[in-house]
Amino acid sequence: MPEPPQSKLPRLVFAAAGLCLLAAVVALGVWRLDGRGTPEGALTGAADRRAEAPVASEQQVRITPAGGDGASVQPPGRTAIFRIGYLRREATGQPSESHLEALRDALMENDRVVQRLREANFEGIGLYAADGIGDMLRRLNAREFDLAFVPAAIYLQQRGGYTVVLRSRRQEDIFAPGGQVWRLGTVFVSPRSPLFHEEEITAETMREYLGRERLAVVSTQSVAGFHAPLLSLAVRYDVVAHEGGYLWFDSSEEVVKGVLSGLADIGAAERAAIDRVLRRYGLEEQRGELLREILVSDRVATDPVVVRHTLAPEASPLGRALRDAIREYSLRTDLSGIQYLPGTDNDYGSLIQLMQDFNEEIGEVVR
Repeated sequence: MPEPPQSKLPRLVFAAAGLCLLAAVVALGVWRLDGRGTPEGALTGAADRRAEAPVASEQQVRITPAGGDGASVQPPGRTAIFRIGYLRREATGQPSESHLEALRDALMENDRVVQRLREANFEGIGLYAADGIGDMLRRLNAREFDLAFVPAAIYLQQRGGYTVVLRSRRQEDIFAPGGQVWRLGTVFVSPRSPLFHEEEITAETMREYLGRERLAVVSTQSVAGFHAPLLSLAVRYDVVAHEGGYLWFDSSEEVVKGVLSGLADIGAAERAAIDRVLRRYGLEEQRGELLREILVSDRVATDPVVVRHTLAPEASPLGRALRDAIREYSLRTDLSGIQYLPGTDNDYGSLIQLMQDFNEEIGEVVR
């Protein structure tokens, strides 16, 4: 028997209240859409690698250096700060600044790490923030960091000779036998879109729709949230969003909130972001009324932690000590909800192919 119309009223009122809250949150965050960040070096001091030992700041913790034993990666008799790079913005899916500070402190309390730092002629650990993906890529190419927490897309683009030592894992990621960790992307629409009600969406329908509608997307730093779903869209429907047809957001969660609140009618994002947003606003039971997934992408690898090639664990005692310490810390302590598992460059072979296919099908996308 069909459900009486009045029985839906409480659910719809509840969903409307949740969407009003989403609209208010998104309105407060619209100013961030231009991607501007805080001034480079605001917390870390100058980023000039010409200095042997950067000026001390609250982001650096020093140790008393001891003599090397042949394992040094610095010139004999010289010391330096071990530089950890990260993205300043917390909406990037990377560990937050406060959690990285706690990790830095834990590393400096780890006897094995401290010993290896001394042997390599490092006198302490410093945190150095990059203001956006362009700044991170530039500084990796200039080899400014010894270790860095980076999005997978940036790792694939860097030319600084960095190698993977760890892979990230969030609770909602797909954990496959053999230790592989994957994420999915999705393209979805709200009920305001005519695609929401289409029984079967054809390539012609999709091309016509994207010819007049903007596609809400996350920054190009996200393989699962940007490259994978847009590539799937291009392959399945033979369509690419028209020039100027992107509405940019800082994270997949912001994309979901933007579509639900009416800033856009169609979006591409990490699939898990939909569940996170609906759960946060108590809208899980209204999922089918609030959005429809048009497609789900192929699985993609998660974000890595990378080190300079001279610190690869296969050859560097310091590299092994840091890899093990960061992994153990992430398993027992909250690191922005992220755990880290051992990884190598080989874990990202499929991503290399995906990015090549993306460049062939879609080409360069500049925000």
